[in-house]
Amino acid sequence: MSFFISKLFQKFKAKKPIQADSSSPDKPIPSSPAFTFSRRKQTSVSPLNQPVWRLILYISGGCVLIWLAGIILGSESIVPAWIMALLSLATWILAVRMLFLDSRFQKFWLIWLSLGFILLFLIRGTGGTWIVSVLFSFVFLMFRRYLPYSHLSSRRKATLFLIGVFIFGLITLGFLFNRGTLAVGGTLPENLSTPTSSEQLSTLLVIGQNLKSYAIASLRFFWFISLFHLFFGIRLHFMRLRPKLAVSAFMLVVVPLFLVTVMGLLTLYGMLGESRAIRARNILQDWTVMAIQDQNFLQGISNRSFSYNDREGVVPVKGGLPPWAEDLCLVVKNTDFTFADWNTEERGAYFYINSEIWLLTIREEPQAGRRLEACQFDAFVLDRLAQILHCDVRLSISNPIDINTSQGLIIRSEPERPETERNAEIEDIYGRYLTRPDSQQDSKSETSSPSLWRRPIYFGMTHLDLIFFENNQIFKQNVLLLLEGSLAGLASEFSSENNPLSQVVLAILLALAFMMLFLEIFAFFFGLRITTGITSAVRALHQGTKRLAEGDLDTRIEIPNEDELGDLAVSFNEMAAAVKQGREEAVARERLELEIKTARKIQQKLLPIAMPDVPGFEIAGTSLPSQQVGGDYFDFLDMGKGQLGIAIGDVSGKGIPAALLMANLQASLHAQVIKPGEVAEVTSRINNLLTHSTDANMFATFFYGILDRNNSTFTSTNAGHNPPILIREDASIERLHAGGLIIGFLVDQKYNQETVTLNPGNVLVLFTDGITEAVDPARESVAGHLFGEERLIQVIKEKKSGTAREIQSAILTAIADHTGNSPQFDDITLVVIKRRWD
Repeated sequence: MSFFISKLFQKFKAKKPIQADSSSPDKPIPSSPAFTFSRRKQTSVSPLNQPVWRLILYISGGCVLIWLAGIILGSESIVPAWIMALLSLATWILAVRMLFLDSRFQKFWLIWLSLGFILLFLIRGTGGTWIVSVLFSFVFLMFRRYLPYSHLSSRRKATLFLIGVFIFGLITLGFLFNRGTLAVGGTLPENLSTPTSSEQLSTLLVIGQNLKSYAIASLRFFWFISLFHLFFGIRLHFMRLRPKLAVSAFMLVVVPLFLVTVMGLLTLYGMLGESRAIRARNILQDWTVMAIQDQNFLQGISNRSFSYNDREGVVPVKGGLPPWAEDLCLVVKNTDFTFADWNTEERGAYFYINSEIWLLTIREEPQAGRRLEACQFDAFVLDRLAQILHCDVRLSISNPIDINTSQGLIIRSEPERPETERNAEIEDIYGRYLTRPDSQQDSKSETSSPSLWRRPIYFGMTHLDLIFFENNQIFKQNVLLLLEGSLAGLASEFSSENNPLSQVVLAILLALAFMMLFLEIFAFFFGLRITTGITSAVRALHQGTKRLAEGDLDTRIEIPNEDELGDLAVSFNEMAAAVKQGREEAVARERLELEIKTARKIQQKLLPIAMPDVPGFEIAGTSLPSQQVGGDYFDFLDMGKGQLGIAIGDVSGKGIPAALLMANLQASLHAQVIKPGEVAEVTSRINNLLTHSTDANMFATFFYGILDRNNSTFTSTNAGHNPPILIREDASIERLHAGGLIIGFLVDQKYNQETVTLNPGNVLVLFTDGITEAVDPARESVAGHLFGEERLIQVIKEKKSGTAREIQSAILTAIADHTGNSPQFDDITLVVIKRRWD
């Protein structure tokens, strides 16, 4: 059998896709997008999603077929039993196969299940041996994590939970409608499960029933534990907000209300039924007391009675004398006749004699001696009791019961006696309370099945003490007294005019029911309004974000809510306005950057690209703006006759305004050098031009000189600029200070000029304050923050033997080392002039 199960598993395994083991990191599960809206969160689908779902559908279909086969065929004969067994086993094997899709220790569990299966054939003497095999299945189902369910999508998990509830109810409660008793609990009938039964089941039938019971019980455990795992694993992420709120409202409002209503009705039903059952028992006990007190009472409640005393003997009073009366009277006449519960002088009890129930009373009379009076307890008497209780009464005496306070109700058969002396099966005595006295309607109800409104249902139960008299022996047992009622009877009793208190109670209940219905309707519509407000607000937010994502920056969301959703809508509108403003600013910034880039290109063309070639001199110059465009300026002008004009300036401010002023300064310089004049005179004219063409807060520092290569002299004027540094061949330092006020501030300024001779090896460095004020934020002292002139002079002295370009490069490198990764704070402009030795 183990070989057969292994082959069957291999058949399913051949159709299985690549197994995804969560414990194997080297075999990742490939993911594929499962969405249609590009901005929705992506979800991955496991490759085991479809195989697990397909097997679950097969298992569910198999359980439905098992139920249908039990309804149609039953399992009381060999062929239906084996059809049910094979169908149940196939479904159980599918369930095991599904669990093995993602499971460890598969070989161990396969051997374990095979051992439990083999026990069905090894122990087959009785019909309940399948229970031992089910224990193996129970252990297999309990000690696992049900990992295959984790491969299902959220939607399929929720759907599977609903399917599981239906299937579990079907294979658990649905078998109550099956044919025969075998399908109800999966066990054999009591009269067929033992070797002493009159009809022995064949071996094949026993095996088939055991297989069927084993597989169905295993499937019940499978669905029960699966529902437990699915319940804690369900996530309703696939649902939209409105159905989620509807499910939440249903679970929080409708389900508790339904359960409370059902519990209330069941409690009311049980209390009414048991109160009537206690009332019925008290009435029967009162009848015994009244029969003792009034000797004519028994004749009034029954159609058959008799009496006995020592003088008269046995006398039929009504309906004739039963055949056993004389025997009973002889026993009573015996002075030794006693009963344990009869400890009073006047005694009464209900006797069961020859399939009949009698009410007997015994009294001691001074003259007549012991008197016995009896009446038959038949349907006529029960009809009287039913009329009093306003419900049907059934006295079930075919299965007497013994009341044991420690063990509850225990079915007990009659005392052992020979088979020939046992009486035939006794029919129940039934007393009917006619809710509709119309004879035509009664006859019609007997020929056709009553409707649900008038169908009798059990309404209460108690026990009646009976004394059995048989073979001149007396013993005591109990029988069931069952009450049956109908919805129509209860309604008619509550609405009866003879019971005004019930009418008042019914009116109060109707008023409470109407009030509760009104409150429920109010709560429903109020909850609906709240839900609608939430869902409409969320829908508006969703549509607004969608339009915003599509580029509609003018979209606005109007939500009347004053809760968090309303605040979210206000925040959304502010965000949309901020996004629109940011986009406009981004467009303007992009346009400005494009314009600045263009201005940078123009400014680069305004500055010298190639260094001038002056015999006997080396000249190197550069300008590094702190932004895309800068306010520093340097220029070289060929004056002819071996003269070269050299200018450097630093315009106030940064960016485009400084660049515009720098361009204006360059244009003014180029315009003025055309006219002959001294450098001081040219600087004065440039100052007047800038002062008239710019605002008072726009100015510039300016240094202008003429290099005469023929005489090796340099004549210059300084308009508020950093004094250039002249390093002589003996390392002495000179600064060119002669000049005047900054240009562009006041008109008609007079400037001085000076002339220095440049000897071979002399180095003249023109610079802006971007060099000396280069900042190192890592240093603590203020003096250490700035690069300063001292460091600049030190670098020049160290590199003065090099070329002009090498000196320039050394200065820039020193500045970069000083500032580190700090951003450039100001424009850097540098011009190096060196007199060669040749």
